[in-house]
This record gives sequence, C-alpha cells and structure tokens, in this order.
Amino acid sequence: MDRSRKFLILIVVLAGLVLVAQTARAQRALLPSQSESATPPSVEEDLPPAIVEKITKMVRTHSSLADMRVEVRVGRVRQRLGECPQALETVISGKDRPWGGFSVMVRCPQPFWAVSVPVQTRVFGPQLTASKYLPQGIRLKPDDLSVVTTDITRTRSDTARSIDDAVGRVLSQPLQQGAILTLNMLKEEAVIKVGEAVRLQVQGKGFSAIGEGKAVSAGAIGDSIRVRLPDGQQVTGRVVRSGVVEVLIQ
Repeated sequence: MDRSRKFLILIVVLAGLVLVAQTARAQRALLPSQSESATPPSVEEDLPPAIVEKITKMVRTHSSLADMRVEVRVGRVRQRLGECPQALETVISGKDRPWGGFSVMVRCPQPFWAVSVPVQTRVFGPQLTASKYLPQGIRLKPDDLSVVTTDITRTRSDTARSIDDAVGRVLSQPLQQGAILTLNMLKEEAVIKVGEAVRLQVQGKGFSAIGEGKAVSAGAIGDSIRVRLPDGQQVTGRVVRSGVVEVLIQ
C-alpha cells in the first residue's frame, strides 16, 4: 500500500471518531440533567391553627385519658387542605386509644376529601408498683403498694392505676419491689377451697338437678373448678357463690 492510500485511510478513521463524539454530545444534551429528572421532594404543610386546636381537643377529651396529663403534638401534612364549605370532621383512625403514635383523619363531608394527619402523644398518669417483695397468693393491703405518676404511654392497658383496683384481691404471681402491677395479676379470694364439700347445680337441656361433691381445685366466683362426685367421677363447673358450683351439660 502506498503512502497516499495509508494517509487517506487515516483521515477517514479520524473523521469517523469525530462524528461519533459529536453524536454522543448531542444525545447527552437532549437528556435532562440529574437535578431536572429527579422527583422534587414533597413539601410538608402546616395545618391551620384552628384544625390543630380541634385535633388537640379531641385527643385530650378521649375517655381513655380521663384525669391524666397528656402532651399532644400534631404533625405536618404532605398536601394542603382543600376548600370545605362545611365543618371539617376529625376521626382517630386505626387505634382504640390515642396513646403514642397514631393518625387522625381530617375530612370534608361535601365535596368529600380526606387527609391523614400524624399525631404523637405522651400520657402521664398513676400506676401501681410493689412497695416491697410480694409473694404469690398474698392478699394485698394498702401498704403493699405504691402509686407513682410517670409517663405511662407505652404501659399495658391493663396496668393497675388505683389502690382500690388491688386492695383485698389475691396476687397470682410473685412481684419484685418496684415492679408494675397489672390487673391480670389479680384474682378474687377463693370462696371454695380444695377438699371442701360443695353443692352442684346441674343444668341441661330441659332439666335441672342438684347434687353434692368435693372440690378438687380451689376457685373464686366465676372460676372453673373440678369437683369429684360421690361415685368418683369428676366434673367441671363454674363457681357461682361460696360453696356452690354450676355444671352445664350440653
């Protein structure tokens, strides 16, 4: 190959490379920049003060917050509230009691629209704790318990709040000093003891009968216990009062 042909080929190759580079630049120019193509961040809006006040009042007057101090923080929303010629409605959604984090639905009846508003509360109130170590089976007295006021937002709903809830009832499990007392730990004092003679009230479809037996287990009113019949068989019944057990036959 002579020098003139080699030189011609080199020129053609260089021209092709230049054309490719120019095409790539043109394509990049047609594409939006990263900042232009990115979805703009959602903007949070403050609720009108009147709506914030309405939500706060609704939460504070909830039946589960009676006689308790509560802090309410109403969050922001990701869209503006629309026009509403009628009074706006506020409804607590998805929760039995407004403790901790939850949502309030703000809605317009007509024309209908709804906005979910995040709300956070802190609830302060009384709870019972053991003032000393309490063994299982003890019948509780006032000096066995202490009432403390603290943040109870995340405590169980069955937490004992008042001395009257516990005094005179029997502790079903041991409790360390300072431990929180719940209503599920309490039971009424047994009105029927093991080995005690009991009267049976037998109820069936279309008949009733009265019998006698001996308690195999102890129980308070409303408890289910086992009773041994004179022939040695055992039945299960419900304690209805001291010395009396009801047996239902299906």
